[in-house]
Amino acid sequence: MATVIEIVNAISQAVANTKHGARDENGELVEIGLRREVDLPITQRGFMDGFGVQFSGDLLRIKYHSEIHLKEVHHKDFEDSIAQNIADIASYIKKEYKGLMGEELQLAKDGAPDVEVQSISRLRSWVQASCSYKIGNLKGEGSMKARPYETRDAVKRFLDLGKKDQ
Repeated sequence: MATVIEIVNAISQAVANTKHGARDENGELVEIGLRREVDLPITQRGFMDGFGVQFSGDLLRIKYHSEIHLKEVHHKDFEDSIAQNIADIASYIKKEYKGLMGEELQLAKDGAPDVEVQSISRLRSWVQASCSYKIGNLKGEGSMKARPYETRDAVKRFLDLGKKDQ
């Protein structure tokens, strides 16, 4: 079983291998499921999107951002398509992790995705979405919820000084 730092390093390496135009060991373009990977005619403007990850205890937060047209925001399946993009990114990270470490990365969705849309102009908007996943490989080692809050002795003495003057 891998240690916490090995798991974090492997996930970070998997994410680092996803820059736009990246190629795998066979020379093929890396496909994650992002909108920028769609081939468009030269007369059309391409999509700008990407993602990043953030670690917080035993949670992996996948953050996705994209430039979209305003008419897409009003579509009834808009949030589902953004959630699907995040799920595609999570499955890509799992696949790359397995290739790097030789074992499967266990990610369990921890809540619904947060989606925020901001207007750039009358036609275009910017979407930022994030979703948390619980890393099952940690087995409670990195859990921030399991640790009780402790006040240091120096802080307790400082607070006691203020109580005596009242």
